[in-house]
Amino acid sequence: MFYAESIKTEVGKDASDPLYTEIKVTNGVIHEVGVYFPAGCAGLVYCQIYEGGHQFFPSTQGQFVRGDDVLVNTVEFYEITDAPRWITIKTWNLDETYDHTIEVYIKQLPKWAILPTGAYEGVLGALKSLVWRGVHI
Repeated sequence: MFYAESIKTEVGKDASDPLYTEIKVTNGVIHEVGVYFPAGCAGLVYCQIYEGGHQFFPSTQGQFVRGDDVLVNTVEFYEITDAPRWITIKTWNLDETYDHTIEVYIKQLPKWAILPTGAYEGVLGALKSLVWRGVHI
């Protein structure tokens, strides 16, 4: 599944009165999250993403992402097992002149699609480790 949301954060939506936007997701593993800050945002639009009241992007509680003409994205492994669930996007805008629109996307796959890749990479890593040890013994 691919979820995308354009979020217009108006002047006056500062940290004390942020904008909350929700995206409804289904069961599966959120494996990638991204926020695009178009040119002109000038680092004045801030974003945090929550699920069930728990901040998971960025991972450090209380931190935020911001930027200008940049895509900030990360690989995640955040499983949703009791859909439907709501992902909450919290934004605020410190620009005193312009409203700004950012783009948020969430990529989600079924767990069965994620685990074979992880298992393959784990087996490959273990084999490399054995070969590496064999060379130095």
